[in-house]
Amino acid sequence: MAKTKNSENFPASTVVDPDTGSPMDPWQYHGRPFTIGYTEVPAGNTIDWIKSGPFWVSPRTLCLNINWHDLNRLGFISGRPVMIGDQHYLCRSVRVSELPWIFGADLHDEETWNWGKGYFWCWDDTSELPDDTEDFRPASGFIFMGKSTTVKSTQPAGIGFRPVLEELGPALTPEELTTGQAVTLYGLGGSVSGRLVEVYDYDLVLDPWPGKLPQKRPWLMTMRGGLVAVNRSAVLYMEEAKKEEK
Repeated sequence: MAKTKNSENFPASTVVDPDTGSPMDPWQYHGRPFTIGYTEVPAGNTIDWIKSGPFWVSPRTLCLNINWHDLNRLGFISGRPVMIGDQHYLCRSVRVSELPWIFGADLHDEETWNWGKGYFWCWDDTSELPDDTEDFRPASGFIFMGKSTTVKSTQPAGIGFRPVLEELGPALTPEELTTGQAVTLYGLGGSVSGRLVEVYDYDLVLDPWPGKLPQKRPWLMTMRGGLVAVNRSAVLYMEEAKKEEK
């Protein structure tokens, strides 16, 4: 799959403070919360995103020396919404299933992918639970380029975050929500898609599509009849669901 460096057309972005939007050191993790954002970036600290199919991939590992648990608590294993320029994206880790193709024919090109600058955590369907238990989680990089290995989840040294961006659809506002509508709700580190059943002041009740529930999240509660209630204050982004997968 062809890859192109499109940093000239992509808004300047880097690791930023989630409260102030100020740029942070993108290459090392310093124990502080962070997100990916659009800002005036100091020289040498821009993420030069590379297009890979429908996604954008960082050509270099960010936030080196972060353990799996810290990255997951920030929502960046299975993903959280971010805004870069005028566009919203789901920003997440590379899926294990994507490793064979997402870096393309130039997989071994060190100049393009900077393999020597750190391993990175990956995401698979079993790597989310339980968050507070030390276990072995998938990672990739360097001698494991294009494939995964497993690393103890509390191990930070030499491992970081290689973000992938998925473009999100137009944001829905609370006023646009109607019962029966197909929606996707994004929370911290996960999303749920389904038909909207009820809209309450504090919760949104969905009839979820099969296979579209995230792993256990504090903002989501399973109800009788297979419905789920989502805490409205925890919803970071809402969009119309692209299709119903049953």
